[in-house]
Amino acid sequence: MKDKIRKAVLESVTQVWSKCSLKPEEIEINRAPEEFGDYSTNIAMKLAGRLQKNPLEIAEDIKQELEKNSDAKKLVEKIEVMKPGFINFYFSQEAFRDTLKNIENQKDKYGKFELGKGKQVMVEFGQPNTHKAITVGHLRSAVSGLAVAKVFEELGYEVIKANYFGDVGMHVAKATWGMMNEKLPAGFDDFDNEQKMKLVNEVYVKASNLFKDDKKIEEEIREVNREIYSKQAGEVLDWYEKIRDWSIEHQNAFFNELGIDYDRQYPESEIYEEALEIVSRHKDKIFKESRGALIYEGEKEGLHNWVFLTSEGLSGFWKKLIKNFLVNTNTFRLVGF
Repeated sequence: MKDKIRKAVLESVTQVWSKCSLKPEEIEINRAPEEFGDYSTNIAMKLAGRLQKNPLEIAEDIKQELEKNSDAKKLVEKIEVMKPGFINFYFSQEAFRDTLKNIENQKDKYGKFELGKGKQVMVEFGQPNTHKAITVGHLRSAVSGLAVAKVFEELGYEVIKANYFGDVGMHVAKATWGMMNEKLPAGFDDFDNEQKMKLVNEVYVKASNLFKDDKKIEEEIREVNREIYSKQAGEVLDWYEKIRDWSIEHQNAFFNELGIDYDRQYPESEIYEEALEIVSRHKDKIFKESRGALIYEGEKEGLHNWVFLTSEGLSGFWKKLIKNFLVNTNTFRLVGF
């Protein structure tokens, strides 16, 4: 409807002022406040300087010409001029009926475009960590990311829906240590996934508090973290993998319920070794050594200072940035919904 109104306005302006040289993109058609019709244009005010004429007079002239336009008469039942020079359009019932018929006839093809035909776009969203329960923040990311992906699909792009999730790190070590030191309730092996993840989340909270308050437990959790990164066989790795499996089952059930089907999922454990190599390779160029760790001095750029490689040689807070080096498909990329 916007395009049809724009076309009718352009024809009317050209008819009245043949030497005006108005371009279609100069004509703004915007939603009008409810009490002032369906759409509105300020083109009369834009033309006032060019025509050296009062915008209200210009608007009245355009209105009179529009009322002679057969296409415009089918589309709108009322055109009004408002100070200081707005032209408001009220759609006809016929226009609404035609639009509904068009939607019914085109079905799923309605609203589709070929703007992105032959192009790819990667939309990365969701991003819950394993070894913790899903939160409302993940719901927001999942829903908004899926909406963006669908918009791109309607525009004709080939969309790659991606999920980058953290399955290593201190939060994982805390949950793993917590489960190893928790007295499991009777019948735990028969718990369903939701019950298991509820307990995992509870022990994670306990372990996080103990990590802050007890130096001995802090060191035990750090050792668990080191064993997970090293993939050292034993009790730690066994518990880590069990909880990871439960978490992924938990996440997949969540995404399935929302109708999200990812084309590719990138666990942090899959790429962190390559990421660490990239960070080390760019030492003294992008990253600086500080107390045994490699950091990015973001404060110099108006950002935060971030640890990319800890003094223990483990990954720091780099996941939101380093993945852009690694998940590279020559694809336009939207990250972090």
